[in-house]
Amino acid sequence: MYVALVSVTVKAESVDEFEKAVLKNAATSLRVEKDCRRFDVCQSENDPAEWLLYEVYSDRTAFDFHHEQPHFLEYNTLAQRVVTSRRVAAYQLKNPRGTQH
Repeated sequence: MYVALVSVTVKAESVDEFEKAVLKNAATSLRVEKDCRRFDVCQSENDPAEWLLYEVYSDRTAFDFHHEQPHFLEYNTLAQRVVTSRRVAAYQLKNPRGTQH
């Protein structure tokens, strides 16, 4: 499994607009992308402008496919306008028993 941790900071005045867009992107990804296994959207308790996205895909190809989908492109159009910083970290998910999920 391919895991992407995406941390973003958005303009304070755009928090509500960003929340709607990122939740729609996550929900649609889970509904229509068969290889999107998990997509959690987290907001900082200390700073509402800070977000963490926890995304799990079958593999890197599925993650790349996600970035080509209309719902992501719609989200990304907004994100380009309101996100002030973005960091992506990629991981391979390992099962404690040594097998992938």
